[in-house]
Amino acid sequence: MAASNDQLSNQELLTQQRSITEQVNLRPMHALPQLVVGLDAAYDEDSSKAVAAAVVIDTASFEIVEQATATVANPVDYRPGFLAFREAPVLLAAMAKLRHEPELVVCDGHGIAHPARAGLACHVGVALGVPTIGCAKNHLTGSFADIGPERGESQPHGSHRPTVRPRRTPA
Repeated sequence: MAASNDQLSNQELLTQQRSITEQVNLRPMHALPQLVVGLDAAYDEDSSKAVAAAVVIDTASFEIVEQATATVANPVDYRPGFLAFREAPVLLAAMAKLRHEPELVVCDGHGIAHPARAGLACHVGVALGVPTIGCAKNHLTGSFADIGPERGESQPHGSHRPTVRPRRTPA
């Protein structure tokens, strides 16, 4: 039986992240996706449970097409830089309940703008085989200039990956 992520050292987790990095396929999407799913997770520390939500929207109408939730008991402890090992299992469980197949996944977490270039969005995207974007609340690595005030403005992210561009979204 394989060791749980709680039993693995940071170095062993980093080795797994490097494997994910090698599987990430950076390519442009040639058309705007019609179905996009947003993913997020939350924790009930009192009961040691993680809960995830997956919400599919139609980008033409911005209508919710489908939503699903999942609960996982006893998620692994959080370790800085290794959020994916805590959140990916419950996010993937929520995704498995969806009937619709999204063309794009947006994760509340980093993608390639991550110290190991293997944030939560990379783990989820590799597991699902679906284009995935990380949309994180906090800055982990690299640098970028201030983003202008207009919708759609962006700046290159100094992470040695020119495709990473923090972008201004509507208020």
